[in-house]
Amino acid sequence: MMPVDHPNLQFNYDAQGLGSCDVEMHCGEKVDEKSRKAGRIWQALMSTDEQSGKDTKPASSAKFWLKSAMVIVVVGLLLTWGWMPKGPREPEYAGRTLTQWLEHLDKHGDDPKVSDECDEAVRQIGTNALPVLLQILKAPDEPWRREVNALAERVGIDKPLVREPWFKKDLAWRGFHILGPKAQSALPELLVILSRCRTSDERYVITECISLMGPAAEAAIPALIKLGQSGGQPERYYVCGALGRIARQPEIAVPFLTDQLTYSDWRGRWFAARALGKFTTNAISATPQLIKLLDDPETQVRATATNALRLIDPAAATKAGIP
Repeated sequence: MMPVDHPNLQFNYDAQGLGSCDVEMHCGEKVDEKSRKAGRIWQALMSTDEQSGKDTKPASSAKFWLKSAMVIVVVGLLLTWGWMPKGPREPEYAGRTLTQWLEHLDKHGDDPKVSDECDEAVRQIGTNALPVLLQILKAPDEPWRREVNALAERVGIDKPLVREPWFKKDLAWRGFHILGPKAQSALPELLVILSRCRTSDERYVITECISLMGPAAEAAIPALIKLGQSGGQPERYYVCGALGRIARQPEIAVPFLTDQLTYSDWRGRWFAARALGKFTTNAISATPQLIKLLDDPETQVRATATNALRLIDPAAATKAGIP
């Protein structure tokens, strides 16, 4: 990412008071994106009442000054954030940075042509994308973002002023999804990040990024099993899913998954049975427990156990009456 410039913020005054914010260049330098965003936020905040047709005269002065105070805080946060040291410089392809390609995919990914174009761009960038993706995943949560959007909503602004913390994490997930096993060199650092995650949501994102490598993420299996054993219910679910995608080291993965077949919540049994099917005949030790699930009260569990048995032990499946 390019070094941050230091433009001046100059606030214009109109007949009604503070009405707009112009971001001007300092010594001819290029205006920084964070400062432009600060200006847009100011304009959005100060024009809300006008656009909605509300009276902006003295009767609403309290709300006006609340907005004024709020935007000053937001501008300060954005500029401070903009001047902080940045991570690795973004690689580019066809005139767009990695993040720009991922954001384009996020906005227009329903269009197959756009999706293919973005996928190809990320594949061309290749492993040069990994430092940026890892930097995104390592970035700490920024609660002030939620607070700013919540405050904006309270003063009548419907659209978020700043992106929520999950947005960039989702972009990183998209990057790992496209790269797949080519991202294997990032595995050691992903495991370090996983060990430092504070919330279940954070652990979910990292676990998904790891599992998207498929069998190339085999080295992560012991850490994933440990997470599934020590974590809560959500961790059990997404660890089962990850083990199924990787489908390696059956000597330790299959016993863990088999234990989950007796889990009280039906979703845990479903995730485990589904993952065991990915191990095919390497999961034959799970056959007795899977046969028991053929009488499970949940339809989805019965169906998944049936499919898993066909893949793992065809003879046992036939004997159990599975066509």
